[in-house]
Amino acid sequence: MDQRKYSRLTIPLSIRMKFSRGAKQGEGIKVTSRNVSFTGFLIETEVFLEHDILLLQRGVEPVNLDPFLVSGDNELEFNIKLPPDAKIIMAKGKIAWYQLNTRGGSYYFKAGVSLDKMLAEDGKHWINFIKGIAQG
Repeated sequence: MDQRKYSRLTIPLSIRMKFSRGAKQGEGIKVTSRNVSFTGFLIETEVFLEHDILLLQRGVEPVNLDPFLVSGDNELEFNIKLPPDAKIIMAKGKIAWYQLNTRGGSYYFKAGVSLDKMLAEDGKHWINFIKGIAQG
């Protein structure tokens, strides 16, 4: 039985995600939303398996996903780009659930995010954005 309080609206949003604690992450890890609601969203991003370690990004500063999954410390910070004017809002949230999947030889991290904190102005922009899509 689906116990969601709010329905989900399918829309891809560009999101930068950072772990509240842990590795250096620069501007954050780019992820894409698959659906959104007033209280959260579903994200998905490709992960890489190197030397039996799951990495959220490759390059100079890869982010190891393993400690995050094992510790349960799943608080995240988000910069969310809202169309049509690319307004960026900031939020904090937690992973409610996650899955690791494979598709065509690649690995994907999929997670349901529950939004916990936003500045009042950013919260207004988020609510108005969701209402606009729902009425759309």
